[in-house]
Amino acid sequence: MIFRMESSFNMGSQKQVVYVTRPSFLDLSLLTVEALSEIVKVHFCIEISPESWQSGLLDVEKPEIDAGVHDGVSFLERSFPSSFQKYWNKCASISLIVYTNRRSIHPDTWLVTHQAMKHIRKIQPAIVHFDDVSLRLALGLFELNNFPIVLNIHDAEAHSGEHNWRKDLSRWIAFRKTKRFILHSNFSRKIFLERYKVLNSKVTMIPLGIYSIYREWAAAEMPEEPKTVLFFGRISPYKGVEVFIKAATLVAASTFNCRFIIAGKPITGYSLPSLPQLENGNRFEIYQNYLENTEVAQILSRSSFVVCPYLDASQSGVILTAYAFNKPVIASNIGGLPEYVLNNETGFLVPPGDPHALSESIKELLLNPSKRSGMVRKIMQRERSDLNWDVIARSIVNVYEKIV
Repeated sequence: MIFRMESSFNMGSQKQVVYVTRPSFLDLSLLTVEALSEIVKVHFCIEISPESWQSGLLDVEKPEIDAGVHDGVSFLERSFPSSFQKYWNKCASISLIVYTNRRSIHPDTWLVTHQAMKHIRKIQPAIVHFDDVSLRLALGLFELNNFPIVLNIHDAEAHSGEHNWRKDLSRWIAFRKTKRFILHSNFSRKIFLERYKVLNSKVTMIPLGIYSIYREWAAAEMPEEPKTVLFFGRISPYKGVEVFIKAATLVAASTFNCRFIIAGKPITGYSLPSLPQLENGNRFEIYQNYLENTEVAQILSRSSFVVCPYLDASQSGVILTAYAFNKPVIASNIGGLPEYVLNNETGFLVPPGDPHALSESIKELLLNPSKRSGMVRKIMQRERSDLNWDVIARSIVNVYEKIV
């Protein structure tokens, strides 16, 4: 099977793939294109809107750059350490699609979208693969009528408190142009099929791999700090931070000198609840700001394990980032999370919205280092098997082959 993929999509072939992503997906898309470039000829495009210069993996101040389509190699080289070149140096080309107008529906925006579509048509790709799709680009997809589109869907439904008419409209447009959809958990695939009534044959589940790219910022001198429990990432109502806070108070009643870290920027309109005083020398440590990549690596290196007490979920980049640092995860037994957190193997699963169950699992991992060590070994095994990016790239190319 691998031989057949390489023979029909080898680097010397005229059959090429355009892979389009955004900064919020750059951590996974760089790992994807690095692996894909071993099999297919990839033209990598990064769509950057005015509000996304500092988001996801892209930790840069907004540069002086005009709207339009630009060569992206020098930009990436300036924005990332030299060790990062391995992620893109086998790409056939790298382009930035830069928007300077904040409005998705505006003549200035449409002009850039037209330029982006003209750029893609000039490549004459066999496949155009979008990491989800913004309304800006969705409005130009009619210009790609002759090119098959593959679309990653990261969330089959909007998270609680995060409904957005722009996403709904962009999907309404893009779904009519899409040949194949890729979902990242079987749970999401099922929900997607039920909600959008798409043909079963058009929807494939391919998991996301471990976000090993964050290890590039890890410092060897940053040791793990005992009894340190981490809740991190973008803070939103569905993340269950209130459940974590209540669980911390229960843990503190019988356990001594633990640190409970909450790190991440709350979404607009959401604020953390007031924090109680913890007894027995336990304490909260709060960082309510956008976490730069170095900070993510540092805070994960310090932590004993990670908690994800989500109230709804499809999959989680937080889990896959935690795994990059060999940190077990306690997560809610909800949505697609059980497909990534194997109960009693790479972490624990607890009922959603249950601080008592969460506190018991936290105490189990705090007080049982041998249990954590066994989970670390299982995480490392999964990075070599089902959560390996080379394995994932072969599955993606298999989707391409079904179209071409």
